[in-house]
Amino acid sequence: MKNNILSLGIFLKFILLIDIVLSTDYNWYSKFRYRIKNDTSEDVIKNTISSSSELRTRLGLKITSDNAMGHFVLQDSRTVGESKNNSGITGETLPVFFHQAYFNLKLKKYSLTIGRFELAFGNQRIIAKNNWNSVGRSFEGVLLKTHYEILDFNYHVFSLPLYEQISNHHDNSKDNWLSGVYLNKYFTTKPSNKLSAEAYYMFYQDSTEKYSYNMFGSRIEMNWNALLLESEFAFQLNDSINANLFSLNIGFQPKKYKFFNSIAVGFEQVSGDDTTTLDKEEGFSKYFGARHKHHGFYDYKEHKKYFGHLHDGLNEINIKTNFKLMNYSSLLIAFHNFKSSYKKEKYGSEIDFILKTRHNKQLSSELGVCLYQEEKNKKDILPFLYLSLNVSI
Repeated sequence: MKNNILSLGIFLKFILLIDIVLSTDYNWYSKFRYRIKNDTSEDVIKNTISSSSELRTRLGLKITSDNAMGHFVLQDSRTVGESKNNSGITGETLPVFFHQAYFNLKLKKYSLTIGRFELAFGNQRIIAKNNWNSVGRSFEGVLLKTHYEILDFNYHVFSLPLYEQISNHHDNSKDNWLSGVYLNKYFTTKPSNKLSAEAYYMFYQDSTEKYSYNMFGSRIEMNWNALLLESEFAFQLNDSINANLFSLNIGFQPKKYKFFNSIAVGFEQVSGDDTTTLDKEEGFSKYFGARHKHHGFYDYKEHKKYFGHLHDGLNEINIKTNFKLMNYSSLLIAFHNFKSSYKKEKYGSEIDFILKTRHNKQLSSELGVCLYQEEKNKKDILPFLYLSLNVSI
């Protein structure tokens, strides 16, 4: 703990020294999230209460000048009362760490980011910040952004080392990398009519050559005369992998009723592995994508994660409605029906009620009531409840 405080002190003195030498602007901010939720483990005994609470604290600093910006975010993330916290014990507790630490440089028409940073593209099915998670996700590497004026679109080029193995292998082919390019273009005819189109190519290099793959994808999102459309498809391909993802969401956003924001019907497919094809693996890996943003909040054991290419996949139908309650609250009601993509095995259904409230400029809250009904046992309803308080200063 003393080492952490000493390091932070040196860091702050370094920032003050830069301010004396250079003409820079500062922006300090802090974010706190306290969340209490019930346990969804199968080991919870009936008629008993099992819950936990999480605390995530972020202290951010942005240093800006004419052509450069530094962004540093210190984070402390813990389950409150966990044994490794040494709560109430004289000892060394968990250390804080840099969730983000990067520099951004403006080079004529280019924006170059180097360091450790959050990254999200599109609707975060492929690459997400994973903000629902208590820790969140950061990548390390290089990100280049620019605008191509002739065709009027933006593009991002990135190279992200995921697992550097130089201590074991002096060979770059043994490292894990994620690299690629992401293009997006926006169309607007009037303030209420908007259309965005995106395309991307990514290469995932795995230390095992068999699981290195190319990924191609595209996404479109439209809000046109009260009609909502959002769709995405992607393919992961190599000699032993042939996987795909497809999503289609169609909705309506009425202009007359201020309290009724939108309603949408959607279909999400994550391909599963066909066990009869021994030379191919067809499961689509969503290793870096968001889960709770698209597939409900209850972590049901059968479709909890889609890592790797050997899972059964997912076919999901959902209906989502958004309501605006007065000027400071919104209510999301979402229904999901889940089954596997390959075996067509029915998993069950889930209904979510998510109430978000902004109490003032600094304080907001989120209350979730999520009910899951298993296909195998329709008598019992599996509940997931959570309450989070968010403070921004």
